Amino acid sequence: MAKLAHALALGASGLSLGGSNPPPRTIIWRRTMIIALWVIAVLILTSVIILQRFMKDMAIVEKDLLKEIKEMKQCLIRINEKQL
Repeated sequence: MAKLAHALALGASGLSLGGSNPPPRTIIWRRTMIIALWVIAVLILTSVIILQRFMKDMAIVEKDLLKEIKEMKQCLIRINEKQL
């Protein structure tokens, strides 16, 4: 059981059971890919946060525009009534 746990731990870390380590290029490549994936994840997360703030601001602007359109409509109705 201990050998299985040790094998799983070595497999998860990218090392082999034979005692031979992967070439340094492979280790560097893996680390670079992990860093790149973390950077991409952080960029996606920040873009989602920025998009949420933008959408919240646009909802406020939309509400204000609808209010102004209703006011304009009321003014046009009054002007139309006066002309009749």
